Amino acid sequence: AAVAPMSPFYVQWVERFVFQYPPVRPLLRRSAADGQLYLNLSMQLWMTDVHMVQSTSLALPRNWELYFNPRYKLKWPKPKQPDSPSFQYILTEVSNLVIFDYIIGNTDRHLTRNNYAVGGCRGTHCPALPAEQQHRGIPQFCYLDQGSSFYRRPAPSTSPLTDKPLKTGGIHNSSFCRFSIQTVRRMRQLAPRKGKPEQDSLYGLLKRRVPPDALAHIRLFLVKAAQVRMEEILRHIDRRCLTVFPEKEVFLGG
Repeated sequence: AAVAPMSPFYVQWVERFVFQYPPVRPLLRRSAADGQLYLNLSMQLWMTDVHMVQSTSLALPRNWELYFNPRYKLKWPKPKQPDSPSFQYILTEVSNLVIFDYIIGNTDRHLTRNNYAVGGCRGTHCPALPAEQQHRGIPQFCYLDQGSSFYRRPAPSTSPLTDKPLKTGGIHNSSFCRFSIQTVRRMRQLAPRKGKPEQDSLYGLLKRRVPPDALAHIRLFLVKAAQVRMEEILRHIDRRCLTVFPEKEVFLGG
């Protein structure tokens, strides 16, 4: 049960609303060493040199989604520092993060808020960190799921890859059409094909690599939904993007 060097109120809260919560109780395990009940958990660890994206050199303009529609020939805002990441790098990183959130069903990330990066801090608020605590290399997005993934089958309504209903009726089709060619190739490898064993799909890969306790908590039909959403992205690329734009404008990288 809940025993820790913390206030009695907090211990009581954990005991009542975690350990005694009916959906959690089947997930409890008993330690072979001392007989104590325990629960496998995922934790979000705070790392040094992590900042809100908009406070780093990966900061995005407010109209950032337009840069992923090849129809618009927009120029990326000129970086203020010479060591800022390239336009191509930022596009690729953002595209990969959008794909990641779509596949896992994350509804709680917004690229210009509630989004974090490691390294690349800009501004007077940046802490003076010792060298060993500074991120080495180009800044990168933090692939956190915000605790809001694998809850439902449909595509996340907040994703720029998702078609949106209009207030006036009808549907606004997603125009997000720039993707890392390496990421697309990997998704195609994980897509189902006739005669291909299930274990070689994204679903099969997740079943092999995700710990059994985590799979039991997520439930397999929601893991299967991640496979379906990945296939939706591939159909979006093939049927919407590549039917309008040439490959050189859709795919990033060589």
